[in-house]
Amino acid sequence: HFGSSLGLQLLIDPPSDCSMRVSVAVPSLVSASEVGGFFTDPNHFQKGSFAGTRFISDEIGDTASNSLTLIGSDDGLAFWSLNGTIVDQASGKISVDFSPKGGPSGLSGVFADGQITWDDGNHWSQFAKPAFTLEEASSAAADVGGFFTDPNHYKDGSFAGTRMISDECGDTPGTRITLVGSDDGTAFWMLTGEFVDKSSGKITVDFSPKGGPSGLSGVFKDDQIVWEDGNHWSRMAMSKPKFDALI
Repeated sequence: HFGSSLGLQLLIDPPSDCSMRVSVAVPSLVSASEVGGFFTDPNHFQKGSFAGTRFISDEIGDTASNSLTLIGSDDGLAFWSLNGTIVDQASGKISVDFSPKGGPSGLSGVFADGQITWDDGNHWSQFAKPAFTLEEASSAAADVGGFFTDPNHYKDGSFAGTRMISDECGDTPGTRITLVGSDDGTAFWMLTGEFVDKSSGKITVDFSPKGGPSGLSGVFKDDQIVWEDGNHWSRMAMSKPKFDALI
């Protein structure tokens, strides 16, 4: 999040191929605004689906960062990932590389008052709590991309225990997996992983930035990720949306 105190901070320089180079720096004092969270994009938002929704993280695991990770969907089916940076924490100025989706490599925006206002005139609105309810998905889609809940952290009526997952760098599918999620509904972290065997759904994710194992294995099948530690995440769909709040 933007708010942090003096101390070591992870910084990522995200190239356009969605891979990351990590370095360590000592940050200055920054403002208390938090860009991490759930957003809607009016250019793509569709009632009753995750089309036009986005998760944004400015934390690598549990460590605040000047880098941004975005996961979203334009059609409610395919979930892409993008990278960006916080250009100026105090003013909320950010820049995101949309080139993996055919857009500009450095689209600038300003986060303030719960909105990101982009230089192209679009604006994304942030929501502190879901304006929709969830039900387990029944698509049995082969793609791991989607919106998941973790029963170890999930709290109904909040974003606690929710995760978005993507195996696409922009619009290009691959074997790399990006996760953005929240355990408390307020702070949004990012993690990375990869497919060990895409045909069988076997994946591994590095949870060490959150104090977990560096290579936790799991299997994605039938809209669930079953982890080797016994936990399981379920892919969700929207139900009974309250869309008047998402305008």
